[in-house]
Order: sequence, then C-alpha cells, then structure tokens
Amino acid sequence: HNGTIDGQGMIWWQKHRKKLLNHTRGPLVQIMWSTDIRVSNITLRNSPFWNFHPFDCKNVHISGVTILAPLHDAPNTDGIDP
Repeated sequence: HNGTIDGQGMIWWQKHRKKLLNHTRGPLVQIMWSTDIRVSNITLRNSPFWNFHPFDCKNVHISGVTILAPLHDAPNTDGIDP
C-alpha cells in the first residue's frame, strides 16, 4: 500500500454521543459525477460514515484497497457504497 487515510471516526462518535455535534457524518472519500476513476493501493480507516462513496460515477476501478472499520459502536462505517 502507498498510504493511509484515517478519518478519525472515533473522535466523531465520542462527540456525537455527548450531543456536541450539529451536523451529520460525512464519508471518508466521496467522488461525485466523475468518469474513469481508479483507486488503488491505499488503506482507508476509521471513517465516521462510509469509507468510499463514488456518487453517480462511471467506470470506477478499485483494487488493492484495505478498509479498516470498528466492529462495534460505529454503525454504517462499511466499505464501498456505490
């Protein structure tokens, strides 16, 4: 892998549980209205919401991506949501 993007999701969840936030969770990586996207050789970790969200994109290729999300206490932090 060439790098890691850490969304520091646990910080978001701690503030959310204490009712300290007035906004919704954002995805860690979101690409919108694009064509010919290639994502490779990267680790995505600790997102407060979806890890990778290609919205209304065409011809998206994903390879060699590692997604690390907590098993508990962080709902909907799943991997790739097309």
